[in-house]
Amino acid sequence: MKHAGQVVTRTMLLENVWDYHFDPQTNVIDVHISRLRSKIDKGFAQPLLHTVRGAGYMIREGRGSCRHALIGAVISAMCARDSVVATGAVTGP
Repeated sequence: MKHAGQVVTRTMLLENVWDYHFDPQTNVIDVHISRLRSKIDKGFAQPLLHTVRGAGYMIREGRGSCRHALIGAVISAMCARDSVVATGAVTGP
């Protein structure tokens, strides 16, 4: 993971994931962090995604854990789905 062990700010997420270069006053980050936590922490004793109050979020693994590949796949799927929804290219039910 590119930023494992480093704090990633909300601004960094907005700019690099959704290409927003302003604060849209939205809870999009909160919603996705919540969904991501429910997927990557399920079945594990220690959480992987941590909130750093006043700063952002950090991925921090415990010893012996190997969830980086899972996180990468989940984040990619969520971002791909959001880009399709944002462009209106959704078809079907």
